[in-house]
Amino acid sequence: MRNFRDRVFLATFSEGAPQTANKYGFSLEINDLCISSNLEPENRLETIKRIEDEIVEAKAQGKKLIMHGPFTELTPDAMDPRVIELMVDRYMTSVEICERFGIKDMVVHSGYIPLMYHRDWHVPRSIEFWQRISDMLPNGFTLYVENVFDEDPYILQDVIKGTDRRNIRGCLDVGHANAIRSKYSIYEWIDVLKHEIGHFHLHTNDGTSDQHGGLESGDMDMKGILSHILNCCTEDVTFTVESRESEPSAIFLENFFNTIPHIDMIK
Repeated sequence: MRNFRDRVFLATFSEGAPQTANKYGFSLEINDLCISSNLEPENRLETIKRIEDEIVEAKAQGKKLIMHGPFTELTPDAMDPRVIELMVDRYMTSVEICERFGIKDMVVHSGYIPLMYHRDWHVPRSIEFWQRISDMLPNGFTLYVENVFDEDPYILQDVIKGTDRRNIRGCLDVGHANAIRSKYSIYEWIDVLKHEIGHFHLHTNDGTSDQHGGLESGDMDMKGILSHILNCCTEDVTFTVESRESEPSAIFLENFFNTIPHIDMIK
């Protein structure tokens, strides 16, 4: 049976993430490429060195790692063809850096901005874009498209189903789904997307903004959410903690997985 630690990652923007990952035996989701300018040639070596240092500090060499790809000003439904070409360049440069570290999984944002383009435009344009990226990915490499401003789970479901590629899956960010004040509960998001999701982002908020609170905060029923995920989703789904402080959330997960019997998660 799989150790649950093999499926838990800590976002490197989270305070103390490398040290906490080392202490509890987790791995990392690396955030150093989130800001697109870090991929510029003059910044790239410094970015790579920072990633190397984080991996060493976490003692995560040889472990599975996840990369969070760039997202600043990147949206696959852009009308300007030069923006689309820039996106292709940013993503494929990120994939090259992933390959340097043996990383085969990268999270990217859906890019849906409801006040900019209607969903009837966003979905087909996104399908076209992600199919193009899919064809360029190395063998065994998977992208996870993450909800951010998506108002309901069906937008992401339509994109992932329409793309219809094994190397393009969904990442459900439960904090974003809560902060967007969707009329759908987190449980309904999971139910709708359970066949598309390969990865989860875990953090909390009180429903007023994207606060990236700890799993222990009580603002969201994280025990109920995690139990629902384990009951509904495939056994290969993975989890990244995206709370601003890493250790309290790591302790929460330790307690959750060690006190509630989840046969598929615990040795």
